[in-house]
Amino acid sequence: MAEGMSLRMIFMQKKLIDRLPDRRTFYRWVAANAEVAKLFNLGLMMRAEFYAEEIVAIADDGLNDTYYDEEKGQIVVDFDNIQRSKLRVQARQWIAARMLPKKYGDRMTSEISGPDSGPIAVKNENAVALEALDVFAARMAAITGVPLETQSSTASPRPTDAQSRVMSRTTYLSRI
Repeated sequence: MAEGMSLRMIFMQKKLIDRLPDRRTFYRWVAANAEVAKLFNLGLMMRAEFYAEEIVAIADDGLNDTYYDEEKGQIVVDFDNIQRSKLRVQARQWIAARMLPKKYGDRMTSEISGPDSGPIAVKNENAVALEALDVFAARMAAITGVPLETQSSTASPRPTDAQSRVMSRTTYLSRI
């Protein structure tokens, strides 16, 4: 597998037919034995790496891209060969991307982090606005001499601190 052979190709080799079990048995071995599964996955990774190296070799090989046409007496571009090479590259790219998606896959991921790769600090804008309202209400109470009222305890269900502060401010501001 490390040389790019698929499992299908390995099982079809005549010299190995007598020594290998059938494919179903092999897959059962992989499923049942962690060491066999680890070696099989290592072989798959090595095959993906082989395909990636082969992509560069195919792309760089332009040996058969042109030929001499004796009838025309000139060098002619062999577009069929170029298309075949392109197909070979794309097939290997697709397989390598499926075998090692983190390394050769098309999916791009972005990671956003805070300072020193830490978590992002999230600021609650409502809390900032409530604090500003508290400061404003306290100043107004000091200027007018009218004390802030709190929400009565008879309300059900009981509001949160933020809700009661908003209610107190609303009550206070409506009295001014």
